[in-house]
Amino acid sequence: VRGRWAGCGVVVQRRGFVAGGGAPVAGRARRWGRCVEADAVSVVRPRERAALMGVPFFALLTGPALERLAAVLIPVAAHPREAVITQGERGDRFYVIASGQVQVSVDGVPVRTLGAGASFGEIALLRDVPRTASVIAETEVQLLALDRHHFVEAVCGQPASAAAAVAAIHCHLDSSDPEWRSDGGA
Repeated sequence: VRGRWAGCGVVVQRRGFVAGGGAPVAGRARRWGRCVEADAVSVVRPRERAALMGVPFFALLTGPALERLAAVLIPVAAHPREAVITQGERGDRFYVIASGQVQVSVDGVPVRTLGAGASFGEIALLRDVPRTASVIAETEVQLLALDRHHFVEAVCGQPASAAAAVAAIHCHLDSSDPEWRSDGGA
């Protein structure tokens, strides 16, 4: 059997009979159910998957793990001057910018502008601290959000992803440093 049924241990013949290759049909039926269940989860979401692949710590995940994350992404829209996250609040979501532009500020001082493909919100989720910056929409923004549970599970479940996330946190915190801001930053 090829394609989506490969490896399920089920052979579908012309007349619709399920042949079990010597194993009881009841056992094959249970496997069939798992295959159908797996198929229901693996709906291709190319836009969402591409957005996740653009995030360094998600790019290291396997295809099935990316599909599971893509399936639970929450679309969020923000209008110009609307706060997406506010410094000091508890973090509940991680965001990837699908389109538009946001401004990141620390203590009311702008530190950088982010556009499509950029992400933010990981510091509060991974360190379990209040938000370290505010993010305000500069234009109409379309975001893909991942709730705390799914984000932490995905990142912390893979050592390489966790290491990449820690590197991203250090990069974001370093670029928010007041000395960096006075130098003009990059």
